[in-house]
Amino acid sequence: MICASIFFGHDSSMSVMVNGEFVCLIEFEKINGIKHYEPSASRSKGRKIWRDTLLATLEVLKRDYGIENSFNLLLHKGFCPTDPGSNLLEIVQDVLNVKQNSSMDQVQHHRLHCNSSYVQSGMNRAIVLSYDAGGDDWRSSICKFNDQGIVESEIEYFDLMIGWLFSIIPGELGFKHTMLGYKPDNENMYRTERMDLAGKIMGLSAYGSYGDWTETEQMMSWFMNEDSTSQLNKDSIVESWGMIESADDEIKIAWRMQKICESTLLKVFETKILPDLDSYDNNCIITGGCAMNVLANTLLREKYPEVNFFVASNPSDAGLSLGMLAEYRPELRLTNGHTSKTRLLDLKDVPAVLESRGSEISLTEFNDMISEGQVVGFIHGGLEIGARSLCNRSIIASASFPGIKDKINATVKHREWFRPFAPVVQEKDVSLYFEGRTENNEHMAYAMTTKEEWRDSLSSINHVDNTARVQALSRSDSPWIYDLLELQTPRCLLNTSFNISGKPILNTIEDALWVLDNRGLDAVIISHDNKLWKIL
Repeated sequence: MICASIFFGHDSSMSVMVNGEFVCLIEFEKINGIKHYEPSASRSKGRKIWRDTLLATLEVLKRDYGIENSFNLLLHKGFCPTDPGSNLLEIVQDVLNVKQNSSMDQVQHHRLHCNSSYVQSGMNRAIVLSYDAGGDDWRSSICKFNDQGIVESEIEYFDLMIGWLFSIIPGELGFKHTMLGYKPDNENMYRTERMDLAGKIMGLSAYGSYGDWTETEQMMSWFMNEDSTSQLNKDSIVESWGMIESADDEIKIAWRMQKICESTLLKVFETKILPDLDSYDNNCIITGGCAMNVLANTLLREKYPEVNFFVASNPSDAGLSLGMLAEYRPELRLTNGHTSKTRLLDLKDVPAVLESRGSEISLTEFNDMISEGQVVGFIHGGLEIGARSLCNRSIIASASFPGIKDKINATVKHREWFRPFAPVVQEKDVSLYFEGRTENNEHMAYAMTTKEEWRDSLSSINHVDNTARVQALSRSDSPWIYDLLELQTPRCLLNTSFNISGKPILNTIEDALWVLDNRGLDAVIISHDNKLWKIL
């Protein structure tokens, strides 16, 4: 039996199960190149994009997973303001040749977040907190799973407003002094810009300082007041937060927003989760879009060393289709949720590209390029799951070469000057260069402190607050980069996603060549037929 689940909303995705076994998760944005893709059937153009996306997905399922039969069961849930889902569903049924479909609309948004991250955690008994900017009726929930993966007692739904705060307030105040907008020409790009604000605010907040903590506490009280947030508009925000007149004003507000996030999350954890955690083997899972806030995650993990925390690679809405499969089959468990077999969509074109523009290189030559300060786009194997690249679709550079961070921000990614980059190190080296807990660092979910003796030599990945969003790499995840690290001194590299502003992580050689030819990238390196090839 082939069962598919599709979530069509922000960060829409499709998960597939064959004969009770999980096979894959496909994030549609990485199929059609539209970041935070939300399908719409309200216009003919939108319907064509949706149909073409599904058809391309079918080709991937056939080529990379051996799935080409009709789908016996379709689980689906919609979250589309522009389309109630009926037209989208009709197209899905036609393209996938569905025999039976079942609506999952009765299952709350945050329940699916909890399901998705739970089945990826490897934990048995656990308490899961989900929070983001929205949902069906609520912005957050707490689920308690027993050993069988069944949710015990009644799920607690409530409004934790952090995600909404991050996505709304900067837009209302107009962070024009520090933020680079995408200059959107359509609704989807506007949504992408708004949804990306949270990560930008987190990076900018590190440039702030404590200042007047009393004033920040007053803002927190305003934020926690339902009357204030229910009447939120630009005038009410300006009255409480002040008018923005300079970059310094934006930095101060970013710092305060981050501190409100951390303090509010800590309060929720200590009052709603911690009292019962002993009964759940001290296992706590954080999910939902706000689980991408590495500073808040780190605050919890460092303050409570006795608690086992887990953050999946895909805590955002892109994981909801997996949550639907888990609702259908509660016994579902994944051993590794951050890798996939989804290869380049135009893989057939790679040999011709290599013949015309490529040359075979050794790992030593790759290392020499990095050590000389070159910035390369790296492509290997299957596409990772989630919004953060884990060394299969990455831009790789030295963690130590002077000026690399500014070069990538300005000429390759075309993003803000303050945005930090993540380091990748072998699992065994995490504690050599960084301070903090060493578990669950494979998904870049926490900000560890760079050890003082390494801050100058790891200047490209050490943020202004001396933190780094560490990625602990196993050889099975990316063998070429794992072995490349052995040749580096220090054994650390800068890793950022192979994409440009406003676009998802790329998955075509065509897009990789566009970045090479139009941005400040020095080369593309691709593994093909068990060899490394340099494309210029």
